[in-house]
Amino acid sequence: MPQAHSILSPSGLQLATNCEASVLAGYQLPDEPQSEAARKGTLAHNITENAINSWLLSIGKMSKEPRDEGSQFEYSKSLLAHPDWSEELNDRAMEALYYAKSLIQEILKKHPDAKIFTELQLSLEPFVKDGFGTCDLIIIVEGKVYVIDWKFGRYRVLAENNQQIMAYGLSALQEFDLLYSIQQVEMHIVQPTIDNVSVWTLSASDLLDWGYKDLKPLAKRVLSGNAEFSPGSHCGHCKVRAVCRARSEYNLHIAEQDFGKPSDLLTDDELARVVKKVDEFSKWAEDIRSYMLQQSLTTGKHWSGCKIVESRTQRKYSDTDLVASRLAKNGYGDSEIFQKRLINLTSMKRLLGAKKFGSIIEDLLVKPKGQPKLVPDDDPRPTYKPSSDATEDFSKP
Repeated sequence: MPQAHSILSPSGLQLATNCEASVLAGYQLPDEPQSEAARKGTLAHNITENAINSWLLSIGKMSKEPRDEGSQFEYSKSLLAHPDWSEELNDRAMEALYYAKSLIQEILKKHPDAKIFTELQLSLEPFVKDGFGTCDLIIIVEGKVYVIDWKFGRYRVLAENNQQIMAYGLSALQEFDLLYSIQQVEMHIVQPTIDNVSVWTLSASDLLDWGYKDLKPLAKRVLSGNAEFSPGSHCGHCKVRAVCRARSEYNLHIAEQDFGKPSDLLTDDELARVVKKVDEFSKWAEDIRSYMLQQSLTTGKHWSGCKIVESRTQRKYSDTDLVASRLAKNGYGDSEIFQKRLINLTSMKRLLGAKKFGSIIEDLLVKPKGQPKLVPDDDPRPTYKPSSDATEDFSKP
């Protein structure tokens, strides 16, 4: 591909659907620093890809040019040395590897000549001008293509009508249909972190129909430069969220809205209207604060009426082993200076495995009743049912 970034990529389709103008506006801004979650997600993808490539190489099913033995070894070492590497992250990647191996082995039994690609970049033409996407894993057999997308976040994602994986499937269909007469596209979203697997199959004709009737017109509007901004809850995923004037006007309207008949106190209806919008307003304010801080730290920009200070911190031990050693020499025993506690549930489940976890301690787990919280009435959680003593509910720590 001639360019490093696609203006409208598969991962940006959901945001583009919600706010068409955000794509071009965001493309003109420099990339944001990756969050810790994003960095770990990228590393998990890289570990997964490397593990699958090594396995495919060992069974002679590598469908693209492999790294030479030396560089493969060095790349594996670099992943292990990454500052974000952890056993938990590696475990999640190994779960993705296990899923990939199971699926590939099952397919190879029926189709020994299947072609398998990892991290394959494919064009989205003619649906998206200069568009392309990179698929995590693609398996091609006569008449069918499998598209697998790894996700390592904690927000559950479904494959059905998911525009990102549909775009990956469409690009794979375009690339391989001529050689393999693709009739079906099977799309898998795999989330090892939350044990979620979602699979959806579309006929090639239905996927092409979506490409021409929905994706192509959307891309044309987005890339025209004449699209409109549509602020809303989706703004949190947009690069221009802090400086977007439409979002500013949308949120300022919340603070400046007409409360009807002037009075010293807000009515019940007015309070309810504010509560329904306050979370969105707070997110907007925090996005602006984060943007201004980042600009100050990276470019030295000074904001009138604002300054950078250090947050408050608490003292901590610089070397816990040395602290324990000195205390021991001064006559303090382990029972006095150490606290014994169980590891958390996530670590315990990883230690025991899901089966033993369920059989040994599942019956000893409890889920405390949550504290009451006021939310808009469209929140999917069930309505709170207070105990007989409402005072007790509010007094619990």
